[in-house]
Amino acid sequence: MVFTRPFRTIVSALALLVLLASCATREKSFEILTESSAGLGERINRDPAQWGALFGLAPDFFKRGEDAGDEPIKPSRGKGWLGIAMKLADPPPRDPASGDPVPAVEALTVFPLSGAEQAGLRAGDRIVALDGRRLSPGSENSILAHFRKTIARKTPGDTVRLKILRDGAALDLDAVLVPRLKTATPLKPHPDLDSDRGRFPDSLLAYALRKEKLAGEFRRTLEEIRDRTSEVMAPSVKGKDYNPFRLHEVNYVMTHPLDLPQAARQITGALAASFGDEKKSLPEALQTAMEELDVVYEVPAENANRPADLAGYIDRLVKAIVEAESLRKQALSGLSPEEIDMLYKVARQLLAEEPGERGKEVSDEDKRRIDAENTVFLNTALKVRLAPLLNASLRVARAVDVDLLLSLKQKGARLERFGDGWTVTEEENLTVVQTAAGKVLIGGPGRNVYTEDTAVIIDLGGDDIYLNHAGGSTSAYPFAVVVDFSGDDLYSASADFSQGAGFFGGGFLVDLEGDDRYSARNYAQGTGIFGVGVLADLGGKDEYRSLSSAQGAGAFGIGLLAEGGGDDRYFADRFAQGFGFVKGFGAIVETAGNDEYFAGGAYPDGRDPDKSYESLSQGFGLGIRPYDTLAGASGGIGVIAEAGGNDTYVGDYFAQGASYWFALGILDDRKGHDKYISGRYSQGAGIHLSAGVLMDGEGDDIYLASYGVAQGCGHDLGVGTLLDNGGDDRYIAGVLSQGAGNANGIGVLNDNGGDDEYHIKGSGQGRGNFEPDGELGSFGFHFDTGGGKDYYSPGGKNNSLVFKTEWGIFADTN
Repeated sequence: MVFTRPFRTIVSALALLVLLASCATREKSFEILTESSAGLGERINRDPAQWGALFGLAPDFFKRGEDAGDEPIKPSRGKGWLGIAMKLADPPPRDPASGDPVPAVEALTVFPLSGAEQAGLRAGDRIVALDGRRLSPGSENSILAHFRKTIARKTPGDTVRLKILRDGAALDLDAVLVPRLKTATPLKPHPDLDSDRGRFPDSLLAYALRKEKLAGEFRRTLEEIRDRTSEVMAPSVKGKDYNPFRLHEVNYVMTHPLDLPQAARQITGALAASFGDEKKSLPEALQTAMEELDVVYEVPAENANRPADLAGYIDRLVKAIVEAESLRKQALSGLSPEEIDMLYKVARQLLAEEPGERGKEVSDEDKRRIDAENTVFLNTALKVRLAPLLNASLRVARAVDVDLLLSLKQKGARLERFGDGWTVTEEENLTVVQTAAGKVLIGGPGRNVYTEDTAVIIDLGGDDIYLNHAGGSTSAYPFAVVVDFSGDDLYSASADFSQGAGFFGGGFLVDLEGDDRYSARNYAQGTGIFGVGVLADLGGKDEYRSLSSAQGAGAFGIGLLAEGGGDDRYFADRFAQGFGFVKGFGAIVETAGNDEYFAGGAYPDGRDPDKSYESLSQGFGLGIRPYDTLAGASGGIGVIAEAGGNDTYVGDYFAQGASYWFALGILDDRKGHDKYISGRYSQGAGIHLSAGVLMDGEGDDIYLASYGVAQGCGHDLGVGTLLDNGGDDRYIAGVLSQGAGNANGIGVLNDNGGDDEYHIKGSGQGRGNFEPDGELGSFGFHFDTGGGKDYYSPGGKNNSLVFKTEWGIFADTN
């Protein structure tokens, strides 16, 4: 059929009108989204589900057709997997025939059940050729990257020929590639988040992905994160299944990374509700932690009579300690005495070392020894029954009963009678009682100096000095409790595991009133290692100083520091201030006050040892990454839940709502004009298959990350989010920050409201880097909504939607 020129002209005009209408519709859609974002920060503070208006994706978003924005992904047979951890051989080996140096990849470890193992490859072998070709840098300009990419482009079932050098001789091995080993990935139930997922089908993210035709690529990145989450990461450590220390909450946020702020707020909300202005329930806070550790907690008996006086209180507490010791025996019943001794020895060294010890050269023989020791430790740790061990401390926490203590204090608590079965000795300003749980000390209203460790100390007043473990587990007293009713007290410990520390047991320190000072070494001030440690201070201007693993730190257990108000100061070296290690939950819960946090200054970071220090604190989760070993473990959950006040957070590398290796870090500050100062891997950063989030509810805040990889950054399949819901804020960072994704990670910076300033030295502000090794993109999102006159350096402007190269999206709505 032949069309006349006028007809073709009409058709072209119609097509142009359709295109213009489409563009107008898209611009109108952005205007509608802009209008709907007004006041969004306040709405999110009231209802975190409102974050879906920006980042919600309906369950059917990734469907076939135009709505997805691009072509559907074709089914894949999977990537080839050789099954080795590797490094570039340096110096390169010499060819046995010619004597010339040849580029090579060295096998560090060989995974069980892999094609490499079946072919006979060994650790230490050097691969010099693949399928008859010498190794080359390829287009990636990297021997390692090109080798990995060549293997990944093959599919399971393919055979590769490896030429290796072993003991000076050349060998040819044929390896059949197999799929990566997978295991179950149970998710923590979040029915409300699941039901809300379709609540905002026309979110700003959905609009941007469709507009830029990036839905398919974003889906590929999400699927890669989920796929890697289901992989067996450390085959030498196995319980009922592989990845035995993986927390279901971590699986959830890695499977649903856009739900990270809502899931985090549920945790901090539960902690704040349990310990806040209305009530002070340590058991409820511990129950929240146990749920996050996938441990079932005991339900208390109904209609239990509350003691009417101090003697009754002590009787109930003694009974709870006796019951707890029985549960502790159950928890350790599956271990031999030698295994228990080994766990005690290794656990003491787990998160404590003298500055300067790290950084020394480690020989290959030492690496193999350490690998073997870690494997034995982790597999033995799996024999500890955490449920009875943690429930033992939960029983003690219910007997500690802070609300009852406050009631007794209000009535003017005095020891007016002795309990049945007590053996009592009266001393000056002190009553000594022998009970079924051991010695109990009851201090009078004057000053006491405590040097002895006992099961229970209850001090009724005075400016006291504690030079003992002060509510820290010891071999004689696995469960220990200290309650101080009033006074400006000094707690000074020269030994580890002090001041509310649980070590294969439970330690509790409760101070009801006064301006107190706490000074300790390692594993202190609300730390649980194979147990529960709690420090609760209900008021006053307090100061906390410690070294490592302290101030709300948990490993194979729970650490909680609960503060009831006052302008408090926290100082620690590292692994502190809301720190969660393997199968651990560590948290600081602060109800009020202008607080200061400092973590770092003792352990130089190897990346830049002259200018940086490790912090690994302030809402930080950490796992053991099996980089060149078969022994590793997923990390825990670290939390700071701050209710209000003008707070200052100072850290360096790894801090402030960040995490490393299948862990979760949360810093949630609800109110106040706050300052966040850090170096690198911080302020909402997920590093190496991990998730980190920093949330600030309101106030004029300052965020400074001197190096970067921060302020909403996901690195190496990690997920990082910084969410600020109000105020005139200032952001300053180095590189890969302010909504940046790198190495297939997802990074989000979302500020809702206020006149904000953004300064960055390098890439960021909605930037995602393409990873040629995996032929997969990263995503960075920088969304500033709710109006305000914002300033961006470099680039960026108000009321604009910009697609940045390599899959970054910048949006500013007015």
